[in-house]
Amino acid sequence: MMREPIAILLVTTDNPLIYSFKSVLARCRKAQVATVIPDNRRITESVTRLPPDIVVIDTIPSQLDIAGQIKNLSPASKVILLTQGVDFISALQSFTVGVRGYLLRSAPIENIVAAIQAVAADKIVTDIDIAMSFAKRYCPPSTRNKQAEGRECLTRRELEILHLIADGYRDRQIATELRLSVRTVKSHVAGVMSKMRVHSRSEAVFVAIRQKLISVDGIVSHST
Repeated sequence: MMREPIAILLVTTDNPLIYSFKSVLARCRKAQVATVIPDNRRITESVTRLPPDIVVIDTIPSQLDIAGQIKNLSPASKVILLTQGVDFISALQSFTVGVRGYLLRSAPIENIVAAIQAVAADKIVTDIDIAMSFAKRYCPPSTRNKQAEGRECLTRRELEILHLIADGYRDRQIATELRLSVRTVKSHVAGVMSKMRVHSRSEAVFVAIRQKLISVDGIVSHST
């Protein structure tokens, strides 16, 4: 269970953003914000000293690399990335490495705070424009019937694994959760992607969401 107040680490060099975060979160009294500039040594010190519940990484160079570094240092910390615009490839890469939120930086600060609370409650959050980009990219009209045929062939075990993939589990974590060997999990994952006619885990997840194979209860979209 997530502790309260939520411990948030904000990685940014933008003083107005820091002020906005702290002023809004001070009113709700459910979160404490620490800030750090995007410097490897300072990030390492901050994350290891008190592992944060949520890490919000501003639009900065090497954003994904910093996210990966934080996940390695503190696997339990949930990472949210802020972006300047709808970047399909970056969003896809982000969710693939375990990022839990991908939001437009231009969103009202109250929306970003709401997204933080949703991620703290173990949901996945993205901007509505990015969600629509995924839906259009992965489910063009010409492929819907083929994907529907593929999902009907999934076994109960494959569906179970698909849900865990959507929750951000990697092969070894799935193996531990289901008491299977990593080799068996890899085989099931390959079967899921083959039957769904997709080429990556992220693609499988977003097609499954579009086809209502995975409930959207854990997927939250925020409009600006």
